[in-house]
Formats: sequence, C-alpha cells, structure tokens
Amino acid sequence: MKSNLIFKGIVFMFLLATFACKKDNKILSDKSALLKFSEDTIIFDTVFTSVGTITHTLKIYNTFKQTLNISSISLAGGKSSNFRLNIDGAKSITATDIEIAPNDSFYIFVAATIDPNNGTTPLIVTDSIVFDFNGKKQDVDLVAWGQNAHYIKATTKLNQNIKYSIIAGENENITLLTDKPYVIYGYAVVDSAGCLTIPAGTKLHFHNKSGLWVYRYGCLNVEGTKDNPVIFQGDRLDYMYRDQPNQWDRILLNEHTNTKINYAKILNGFIGIQTDLLFDAGLNDSKLKITNTVIANMNVAGIFAKFFDIEGYNNLIYNTGGPCLALTYGGKYSFRNSTFASFWEYPARKESAIILNNYSGLPQYFPLEKAYFGNCIVMGNQKSEVTIDKCKSCSETFNYEFNHCLIKSDNTLDFSNTNFVTSIQFDKDATSSSNCVFKDYTKNDYHLIENSAAIGIGSDLNIIEVPNEKTDLDAVQRKSPPSVGCYEY
Repeated sequence: MKSNLIFKGIVFMFLLATFACKKDNKILSDKSALLKFSEDTIIFDTVFTSVGTITHTLKIYNTFKQTLNISSISLAGGKSSNFRLNIDGAKSITATDIEIAPNDSFYIFVAATIDPNNGTTPLIVTDSIVFDFNGKKQDVDLVAWGQNAHYIKATTKLNQNIKYSIIAGENENITLLTDKPYVIYGYAVVDSAGCLTIPAGTKLHFHNKSGLWVYRYGCLNVEGTKDNPVIFQGDRLDYMYRDQPNQWDRILLNEHTNTKINYAKILNGFIGIQTDLLFDAGLNDSKLKITNTVIANMNVAGIFAKFFDIEGYNNLIYNTGGPCLALTYGGKYSFRNSTFASFWEYPARKESAIILNNYSGLPQYFPLEKAYFGNCIVMGNQKSEVTIDKCKSCSETFNYEFNHCLIKSDNTLDFSNTNFVTSIQFDKDATSSSNCVFKDYTKNDYHLIENSAAIGIGSDLNIIEVPNEKTDLDAVQRKSPPSVGCYEY
C-alpha cells in the first residue's frame, strides 16, 4: 500500500512538472516580436465637456503560434485622464499578465469625457494606452477634440417622461449668447408671454429625448443668416451619428405662439417642428414663418402641424421616416419655392412626403382654410408622394392648391380640378424621377442637375408674392421663369 502511494505521488509530480514545462514553452519570449493592433491611433470626433463619446474598440491580436503574455496595460494619464478603459471585460485603467492564445485576440473598449474649462475655442485632448510586452513598450494614441459649452439642465419634472427648465419666463425677452454652443438636457421652455431670440451662428445640441418647447402665448425668433445659420441637432458629433435620426426630440410650438425661423438647420431628431394644441385652436394668432431652412433626418416627420397658420419658402425637408410635411386638423398653410424629398433608408416609410387632412381620430373636424404649394418639388421613393385625406362625412372647408409644382405621383390622385391644381408635372418612377431632378439624392445633394425636369417650370408670381425674397436657399438670384424647389439652377 505504502509503495503504491509513493509511486502514484512520483507519477503525479512528474506529470505536473511536465505540464508546467509545456506551459512555459508556449509563452512567446522573442524580444523582436511586436503586438498587432486594429488601430494605432483612436480618434474621437468633437465631444462636449462632461458629455462623453461613443465607445471605441481596440483589438489586440496574437498572430504567433505561441501564447503572448502582456506584462501590463495602462492608461498613461492615469486617474486624471479624460479617457476610460474596459480591458477584456473589466473597467480599469491598468491590467497585468494578460495572456492571448495563439491566433487569438482580445478587446479594449475606450471612451472619453472632457472636463469643463474656461476656454471658448476647441481644445485637443490626448493620452495613450501603454503595453509592456517582453521587456519593451508599445502604445496606441488617443485623441479627442473637446469644446466648452453652455449647459441648460432640466430642473422641474412635469411627469415621469418630461423634465424641463424655463429659459424665458413670463414677460421675459431672452437672447442666447453665441460665444459657445448650448447643450440641453430635458426641455428648454419658453413660458407664456416669454420670448426667446436665437442669434445667427448659435448652435444648440440636445441630449436624447430633449427639445425646445414654446408654451402657449410664447414667442421664438431664430435669426440665422446664410453664412451663419442656427443649428439644432443632437449632442453626439461622432462621425457615425452625423446623419442618424432620433437623437433628440423636437421643437414644440403650442397654440397662440408666434415663431419666426430664418436660416436654420434642424437635424437628426424625432420630429423637426411640431405645432400642437393644448386647449383650443386659436388659428388667427398661432403663427409660424419658416424660411431658408433645412430639416433633415427626422424619425417621424419634418413638420407635423395641427390647425396652425404656417408660411414657408426656400425650405428643404428631406429623409423623414414619415411625411416631410404633415398638415393635419385643417389649418392655413402656404409653401413656396421649397423641396420636400424623402428617400428614407431605414425601415420602410409608408406615408407620403406631404399629407393634408382636416380631422382627428376622435373624430373632430377642422376647416382646411388653405394649403397652397407654389413652385415646389415633392419627390421620394413612394408610388405617390401626396396624400389628400379629406373626411368624407363632414362639410368643413377643404381648400388646397398646387401651382407650378413637380410632383412624384402614380396619378391615382384626382388633380383634375383646376381650382386645386395649376401647371403640375408628374413623375411616376422614383429612380428615374430623382435622377432627372437632383444632382445626387443618395448624398443628400438636392441641387438641380443639368436638364433637370425642375428647371424653368415655375411661375414668376410665386416669386413676386414673397416680399423681399428673390433668391434661393443658396442666395442665388431666381431666373425668369424660375426653377421649382428650394434651389435655382
């Protein structure tokens, strides 16, 4: 018995030593060997102070036939760094003795947060991830651009889903500053009888589910210029977010508000502009004038109006998950020299680029006093890009007119009434029509191509009837006869 135990012990020790030797033999000790990385520099696009960025991934490869042992991985800036690491599943700025099996790899996830500073100009923030391997060091550089900002943070909770902060109170006239961009958490609210002015060049960046809300009897003036437009968009400026919809909520206007928007870019939200009724219609003093403005990449709609008075010209609305323009519950509308185009590339869009109706689902009926479209382009990848949705059982007014427009339609709509339609051109095929009109809609270039079907088919009257505005969205002089849409050829 004793001899048997001794023999087994000797065998066990022999096997243990053998496996230990084999493991040691597998570790690569070649001093000339180098680690291979998926990137040698990780670059973050502009990030806001204290907001952070998306997470970037760094992959470390073992291309050898032996196991690699990385003695240490560390963030050179240590705890004071603006960057954060997750090393092989663990949040830490350091790690030791990381082994990578032959022909295998592992991940490091990198994120950044830029701390506030007193500067008003962009700053660059750098650091590096240092790898200690076989007695030598390799590193991967980290680079981020940060910018200081004004912060508007929600201080009041309306309900579980809505938080807000009043930025223009009752009888207050507030003008935003232009020295730094604004980053908004929750809703920035213009209260009743308050007025907010947003000067040329101001940039407003909204966090997820945040927006601008002009409460009933409030006032909003957006005073952009061609060279210095006012920009509304999300607070994620990484490259992959540049055309992504649904990054923030909307600009919300209640009844009896008076809003003027000139030269703005409203990008990448849920709804661009929504006019909504809280208590009563009040059409006579519920006004929005929107000019020389681009609304793009909206998850639901470019403009979603309920019984409002809207005047617009030289506007470009494109790439919306629903309509570019939904004019519902009746109202009074006039759009001239504008382009409405949606070639939505996300889940299938089922609604037309323009929808007109005069009722709600309750049902309630409202008069559509006027819906005028002059010198406009309506294009997209649906069979028909205009929907006329008049309630069949009501007698409310339903007046609309398309005058000198280029419309994508399969001709199933009744445009035969000359009181409603004047000098309309139709295009049935989405691909051919877009290729015959725009330079390159796949790159969001809605300027007119040479020999475009939109050149010279407009009416001079639609230009003359817009006071002090004889140029297009690029400030190019309109010709006679003019092109239709927001751009003159």
